[in-house]
Amino acid sequence: MTHLILISSIRKRLTIIRLKRIVSFILVDDMLKTIVIYGDSISTTNHGHGGYMKHLEKSFPNAKIYNHAIGSSGLSLSTPNSLVSLLEFPQNIHPEADLILIWHGTNDWYWGAPLGNAFDLDPYTFYGALHHTLKILNTRSLHAKILFLTPLYRNEIPHQCLKKGNAYHLKNLNGHTLKVYKEAIINAQVIHKFSLLDLSHILGTTKIKAYPYFEDLVHPNQQGYQLISKSLIEHIKNLS
Repeated sequence: MTHLILISSIRKRLTIIRLKRIVSFILVDDMLKTIVIYGDSISTTNHGHGGYMKHLEKSFPNAKIYNHAIGSSGLSLSTPNSLVSLLEFPQNIHPEADLILIWHGTNDWYWGAPLGNAFDLDPYTFYGALHHTLKILNTRSLHAKILFLTPLYRNEIPHQCLKKGNAYHLKNLNGHTLKVYKEAIINAQVIHKFSLLDLSHILGTTKIKAYPYFEDLVHPNQQGYQLISKSLIEHIKNLS
């Protein structure tokens, strides 16, 4: 009898948890009216039959999505078409935003952006660009939740280098691996209190494991974007 009571109690608790999640998901969907995306080619719709944006549109049909992603761009001014330079133009900032997605770092590694230090304010460095970007967005989009995604696995030759390999272990022209750019994002979270989703392992961490999920070991394919989107959408729906 005791076992039956315990089982019944567990079932009731699980039911309550499921109901709370359903209500939470409905509330998030209803509250998200404007989503803004800043990123590189991985955040465009040019890869994997529409990238992850099509999945966002399906999951949040009531939201208006503005996608400002630019191929080959990075966060810092040391990269072409950087997010720092993009935010100099008012039309690229949305004060009404409810959610802002930032997915940068991989091309800062590729172009060899200087890392700087945790207190750097120079937007030519990666740390400085992080502080600069987050200050602008927190000031101009007051009610937005900011979600930063960490870089995926990447296998490529960095700019002006000769060796190809796993970016998380391969040094760029400034002597930095992709790992240190990811760590900079994590360190910035402590200061700026944004939400963080670590996607560095989601498509594998070796060439053999990552191969089925990429077009070219840089850009995800359709299967890769499905995994990314599932994790991303679940994270968004659980934002408080």
